[in-house]
Amino acid sequence: RLLSDMAQLSAGVKLRDLDHLAPALECIKPIPVAKPKEKAKTERVTLTLNDCLACSGCVTTAEAVLVQLQSTDELYKFIEKRKESKCRLAVSIAPQATASIATYFGSSGRTAFKKLCWLFRKHFGADVVVDTTWAQTLSLLEICREFVSKYKAQQADEKSFQFPLLASSCPGWICFAEKTAPQLLPHVATTKSPQAVLGTLLKKHLQTTWSCPASSIFHISVSSCYDKKLEASREDFAIPPTPDNSAEQPNPPTAEDDEEPQPIPGVRETDCVLTAGEILDVLKKEKLEWKDIPEIEEQEAVGGFFDVEERYLLDSGNEFNSSGGYLEAVFKYAARVLFDKTITGPLEYTATGKRKRDDNCLSVQLPGKEKGEVLLNFATAYGFKHIQNITRKIKTNNCPYHFVEVMACPSGCLNGAGQVSLEQVKEGSGTEITDNKELLQKVKETFQGWMADTTAKKQQKCGFTEQSEPQCCKPDAAGCDCLTVNRVYGEMAEGEVYSDKAQELLHTQYHAVEKTLETQTQQLNPMKLSDW
Repeated sequence: RLLSDMAQLSAGVKLRDLDHLAPALECIKPIPVAKPKEKAKTERVTLTLNDCLACSGCVTTAEAVLVQLQSTDELYKFIEKRKESKCRLAVSIAPQATASIATYFGSSGRTAFKKLCWLFRKHFGADVVVDTTWAQTLSLLEICREFVSKYKAQQADEKSFQFPLLASSCPGWICFAEKTAPQLLPHVATTKSPQAVLGTLLKKHLQTTWSCPASSIFHISVSSCYDKKLEASREDFAIPPTPDNSAEQPNPPTAEDDEEPQPIPGVRETDCVLTAGEILDVLKKEKLEWKDIPEIEEQEAVGGFFDVEERYLLDSGNEFNSSGGYLEAVFKYAARVLFDKTITGPLEYTATGKRKRDDNCLSVQLPGKEKGEVLLNFATAYGFKHIQNITRKIKTNNCPYHFVEVMACPSGCLNGAGQVSLEQVKEGSGTEITDNKELLQKVKETFQGWMADTTAKKQQKCGFTEQSEPQCCKPDAAGCDCLTVNRVYGEMAEGEVYSDKAQELLHTQYHAVEKTLETQTQQLNPMKLSDW
């Protein structure tokens, strides 16, 4: 069954020569089978995403085990079920996925986003479609405060926290840490990823706005990463059960009639994750030509439930902002708050690996007054080769960094395995792209061009910055002027970044996965023949 499900996935599920860890031989689901007296029909075995997360036998990066509850089929099942119920549909779209789709069709990022808004808002009847960038801003604000809080605590008591602090927005890296290197978990930031932040806020806000239980709201996330499907399946990212949100029916029913997926307690905050590559499958199934899809403005897409604002950016030309910009945001904020040093413009990175041109492992330092003094030492670790290097340094207490931005995919989120693949481009796109490196470069150019265009439009739109903003909240981690962000803090988080309420909403905990399969394997193989 699992192999059959994998065969139905788009080519993007395969890493295609990317740096990754292959699944281990322990990735099994033992089932007791009585020896039949006569030949009987083999019973199929079903794996759910929860099975995958509960298993410590392998580490899935971008080559995730994708099964029933996270596919385009679930979108269509929900659409059918919606005809008979009062379920609401909310959609969030990551800009990295939009840039990939835009590159495939040869359009700008802004045009692609408006067309995707029409696809979900008008064609599929979504009640609200939002961009994830304001959730990214919330995540940046929280992790900035989290770092400074831990830094001050460590200065007061060295035993309170041991650096480095590791960024937590990449689910592939988190899966690795929980299953393979649990000793790293105390170093992992508790700040939620943008998808998790948005899932929490969407359902909590919309259930009040629409006066309906969260269980009747179906949230679809469009992402660049297959591991986001695993993230959405975590029990940690669920609204606790209440009388209105029955644990017996955690979400609108979307499973096949002959199969019963394992429910999680409460209500999933993100019900289904679709990748950029899968959106192409949706367009093909709906027989929609890209050039014929209308564009609708963001205000119409959000249906009046959220403020519409331009994207908040640090420096649109900084490559690492395409994966969230955690290192740059935390570095600049910490330099200002802890050492009264204001840093403007792009940071100057230095390659730390043996290959001096390797952009996946870079560092940046804030020098002190004394010769050789380093006040802050930050680094990036993109791809498991560099993640394992950081892991070894931490295990041996030889890691010089205060903060590390960690991403499972080399080159970050724009290179996620859920993006439109080279095979898809060769089969259906009119662009002349011949290899993955060229495709990635085109996606980067589309993304950065879109962000730069957004920044320019925001500067011209003086009325936007002059709108009255709630003064109850002044999140200063990155000089934020985003109206929706201020509303979230003012109405849902006690008006302050990293407040107790903000930590309850926007932070989580990660857990080590016990090696339960090892003992089962030893029972099946008591002589440990695999060790010979």
